[in-house]
Amino acid sequence: MTSSVEAGDCDCDFAAGKINAYGKAKADLMNGWPRFERLSEGQRTPRKRTGVGPYPAEGTLLKKVVTSGRQRLWLVVTVALLLVVGSCVGLVLYWSRPGTTTEDVDALIRQNLSPGATPQQIYQFLDSHRIRHSSLTTADGDSHLSGYSPDTRIIFARIDDVGNQPIGETNIRIYFILTQDSRLDKWVLDEEHISL
Repeated sequence: MTSSVEAGDCDCDFAAGKINAYGKAKADLMNGWPRFERLSEGQRTPRKRTGVGPYPAEGTLLKKVVTSGRQRLWLVVTVALLLVVGSCVGLVLYWSRPGTTTEDVDALIRQNLSPGATPQQIYQFLDSHRIRHSSLTTADGDSHLSGYSPDTRIIFARIDDVGNQPIGETNIRIYFILTQDSRLDKWVLDEEHISL
């Protein structure tokens, strides 16, 4: 019993298979199934998609988008981590460097001033090094100079925040002790620690 089947009647017919092969291949491509091609003997075999032909390789565009998205994410994460690590290293290096000490200030004063200097020379030294200072005053009421008479003439100066602590600050106080005829006799240095 042979029956005659028309080309559009059944998917089993060669002509119908040929007609529906494109639609099936397109549907399979959208669903991620392998595309079939017809061999010379009439058999179908799966063919790997290489991106050659009318259809792109399976998931190629999606893979590119996902891959480039992942690469961007890793790039952003890597840059962010490098910035955080670099900032931490920079802060540690900044805080660990030695700040100005009273020995440094004493050496600076010894290089620039000698006993017998006038108040104008002291002011000139302080101004040239941008050190805040008072005008000529007395030691009256200053607890740091309790060993001196209240009418002792002084010039007070202070260098702010000489330490490199992340919290709090260290100031260096400089007391220039003057003689009765307003000449530099000596200087006293004192560190003041302020914690927050």
